[in-house]
Amino acid sequence: MILPVFQLTWSQVDDKFGLVFPSELDYETQTFVYALPVPVNFNNGRPDYSQIDSGLASSEYYLPCEIDGRYVEIEGELSYPEGGDTPIVQFNYQNQVKIDFEVDLYRVRTFYRKEGVSTRYVDQYVGTHRHDRLRNFVFIILEPTDITGMNNLFNEKRVIIVGYTPFFGSLVDGAV
Repeated sequence: MILPVFQLTWSQVDDKFGLVFPSELDYETQTFVYALPVPVNFNNGRPDYSQIDSGLASSEYYLPCEIDGRYVEIEGELSYPEGGDTPIVQFNYQNQVKIDFEVDLYRVRTFYRKEGVSTRYVDQYVGTHRHDRLRNFVFIILEPTDITGMNNLFNEKRVIIVGYTPFFGSLVDGAV
């Protein structure tokens, strides 16, 4: 399954805390995150967190961006650095634009093994967007490995890293 990296933000909707699209909120300022959707099964409305590793391994990812005013989907590759437990999603466009994000699976695995632990690292979509299939995923927050490098991509090459939103990006394979 080919899935986009999403641009989301945290919010509370109907007593549920989770992720929503920034456009679903009326706030003037927001903190948004890049989030990787991971397909898992749900039992009685609760995700089966034990499927996170296999869900990551069975998916391909792309990052919706704008480069010099053009829409571009940068393909990503999930890899495990030698000797490390933290996978990296590496996005590379024509060997000129390189963006890396860490997926901190240690924290994710710690979360799904303990009941009642904060959902800071694994969240569900709780918004009202019309794509009901968003609820078939859990989302893992991505951490950029080089914020300065991301700023330089904009300053030097006019790369705007957006992520999928209802107003930007396309859905490959009808994934969502």
